[in-house]
Amino acid sequence: MSDPTTPAVAAPPGWMTFEFPCNERIRSLLRIESLFRRCQEFNQNTSAFGHQAALWSVFELFDLVGGRGDIKSELLQELDRQRARLNQFSGKPGVSQEALDELLARIQAIFNSLSASNTRLGQHIPEHEWLQLLKGRFGIPGGICEFDIPSLHVWLHRPVEVRQGMLNNWINSLQPVYDGVEIVLKLLREGTRPESYLATRGYFELSMDGRQIQIIRVAVPKQPEVVAEISANKYVVSVRFRQLEASMHLKGTEQEIPFQLTLCNF
Repeated sequence: MSDPTTPAVAAPPGWMTFEFPCNERIRSLLRIESLFRRCQEFNQNTSAFGHQAALWSVFELFDLVGGRGDIKSELLQELDRQRARLNQFSGKPGVSQEALDELLARIQAIFNSLSASNTRLGQHIPEHEWLQLLKGRFGIPGGICEFDIPSLHVWLHRPVEVRQGMLNNWINSLQPVYDGVEIVLKLLREGTRPESYLATRGYFELSMDGRQIQIIRVAVPKQPEVVAEISANKYVVSVRFRQLEASMHLKGTEQEIPFQLTLCNF
């Protein structure tokens, strides 16, 4: 097991990272993380259109999280597993006990917060008449014009801090889930160090050798622009790089592509 107190090795400057989830559970966690980050980003936007987009992200988050009664129990079980795993590092040579204690305390705080949250996460959203009205209209192309929902038009003209306060209130009910997702994915991503490889004619293949993998991470230079198409089964991991043309079409490449590969597992 790698030392959990050792900082993760970041991709070189000017590189970008592609991730591929190897099971449905990790796929769900990555989607929650992506939606929550988008929601936070739009919420920090001071424009009316930014907060309109934040509302849509709130609805997507609820559909993904609120519709899954098992997400809370799954996260609690995973946090408990990680706490037990990390306790094995206590007192080992080369492990910073202070950093380990801080990490364990953070996991415990997230565990407690998630345990204390409502079983039906984000339940206030379907119970909020105005939000439900908006949610139904957001699914209609052009369905949230001011003549469709005048109350939204008024809300978008409220001061920025008022809109952000209301958005924070709606988002915060799902914060314990995000905190749990964030720490689990952080431990997963940082638990394995990347290896450097070279893809010949844009293709690379690696035997799994019986390894159990949760996430495959591929870091590649931003230039030339290439897309990493990742696939895996219990026998092999393959990465095919394809170039992105100006028309946004993908084409094969004959180049040798340097990249970093991380096969993440706890």
